Amino acid sequence: MKRLLLLLVVVGLGVTAFSGHAAASSLVYLDKSGDIAAAKSDGSAARKLVSNGFTKGPIAVDGKGRIAYFHSAGSGSPFHELIDQEGKHLAGPFLFNDMGLCGYVSPFRVAASPDGTWLAATYIHGNNCSSASFTVTTRLIAADGPTLSDSVYGATTSLTQPRFMPQNQPRLSGIIGGQINVWQGPEQPTMTPWIQLNVPDLEIDSFDYDPARNRIIVEVSPSGNPEGGEERAILVLDYDTPITGSLTQVCVMDDLVASSTNGAQPRYSPDGKMIAWNAPAGIFVSPAPTAAGDTCAITPKLAVPGGSDVEWAPFTLSGSGGNPPTGGRIQITKVTGLSRTAFRKGSSVKVKVPAAGAVKVKATVSQATAGKLKLVKRPRGPVVVASGSAKAARAGTVTVKLRPTAKVKAAWKKLAGARVTLKAAQGSRSATRTVKLTR
Repeated sequence: MKRLLLLLVVVGLGVTAFSGHAAASSLVYLDKSGDIAAAKSDGSAARKLVSNGFTKGPIAVDGKGRIAYFHSAGSGSPFHELIDQEGKHLAGPFLFNDMGLCGYVSPFRVAASPDGTWLAATYIHGNNCSSASFTVTTRLIAADGPTLSDSVYGATTSLTQPRFMPQNQPRLSGIIGGQINVWQGPEQPTMTPWIQLNVPDLEIDSFDYDPARNRIIVEVSPSGNPEGGEERAILVLDYDTPITGSLTQVCVMDDLVASSTNGAQPRYSPDGKMIAWNAPAGIFVSPAPTAAGDTCAITPKLAVPGGSDVEWAPFTLSGSGGNPPTGGRIQITKVTGLSRTAFRKGSSVKVKVPAAGAVKVKATVSQATAGKLKLVKRPRGPVVVASGSAKAARAGTVTVKLRPTAKVKAAWKKLAGARVTLKAAQGSRSATRTVKLTR
């Protein structure tokens, strides 16, 4: 690959240097089964966090250690949820309802602001059904709430690979037209060009910030998308002040990944001392790149065979791994009675629990569905349509019978096609699952 040359685009935006860092670090990723998992930085103590049967991903982790992920049931609407390092449910599911006209691709990339306030989700927004017109869009949404298309958070078309800068939160950046751009802030949501390559046959695929200093790692590859994959290289830069300040090339490495159809997506650990990236064999880790002349020196290790979509988290996992993780978790394993008639009589939910105790299950429909079914005159959010409880004598599986509300019983003929979100809880532990009612 050709030696990389850079062009710094100067427009005018000041950012102060960042100091301080977190020492704790673990890997969060999708395992071979497509489930969300976590492991220590060397790949040990691996354990599943979410294995509910949904199509899961992408993943983001905020500075508090909360893990955000999107999921959908088949071709259904996408939702996002928040969990902790043991897989315990913290918030959600929140519907992502800005797919547009005939939009069909759930968010495929997400970033969390370090302060835990924002998620930046990249997705395919449908513009026109008849002409199959679509736009790649990145929308800012509240981490602890649903997507509001008319919210002040705003959206940016053609922006990919969203990443929040460690400084002056929240400050979004991403790739537009082959350049790394920086967002000036919520009150001035304008992307300003910052870094671009000055080599026409190379392109920027991804980037990430070192949280401990003003340093950025940039993934580059030959232009185009060859079917058999391509080489993935990295470029490490130090910056003074984004946009207006100096930019210094630290080192270059031509073969981070020899060939892959998917991006390596290199990520800095919370203390900036390590990096992790994706490759066909799985997730690799290494001490952060250092300069050996002009070349980046690293010592790669395959930490998670078969893993993908890796992100770092600012916590240290305990124990030696295995499932269930330390502290236990609950899981909705089976739901029966999903026809509209059966739901009216009372569906059954099987819940796997790690200990004895009361188990409660609550079923809700979205605000839009509640309005369509006329369950509430003016719904202001999800509406409960059924609930039930049971007592587990020991760890194992317990069956909870749902009792539908009177309004739902009256509207049973309209239930076909409705999506119902089930939330099972035992103490502070909880699990969710979304199902679709049939005729």
